[in-house]
Amino acid sequence: MWGHYIADIDAHPGAETIARSRVRRWLDTLGWPSSARGDLIRAVCEAVSNAAEHAYPPGYAGLVRLRADLLAGPNAMHHLAVSVTDRGRWREPAPDSDDAGRHDGGGLAVIRAGTAHMRIEVDARGTRVRMISRPAAG
Repeated sequence: MWGHYIADIDAHPGAETIARSRVRRWLDTLGWPSSARGDLIRAVCEAVSNAAEHAYPPGYAGLVRLRADLLAGPNAMHHLAVSVTDRGRWREPAPDSDDAGRHDGGGLAVIRAGTAHMRIEVDARGTRVRMISRPAAG
């Protein structure tokens, strides 16, 4: 069983699809229960999508790093610690874009709903979203 995963994904509109495919494959290698996958995958993909969309200016070839680690827990229950990191800066949407005025935290709600714990760290180097999955039998 591989308990550690790292992937660098180009920050572009297809980043979410790439992340979904890679996370599913990794969860397959872990034997992670299918009943515990959907919300976690949605949360990770939302974090990747947000980073790809908001961290870098148009035309900039930035990366989004996806890292996941299996954490063994008591009673054969396990968690996954997942982080999504960019090295960009938050960009407000252009006034004429579809996203203008719609920063209601909907994406963060998806991440919170799909995980047991979520924390956002922002500094001069970029943004990191840290998530801990709900426990699953391992």
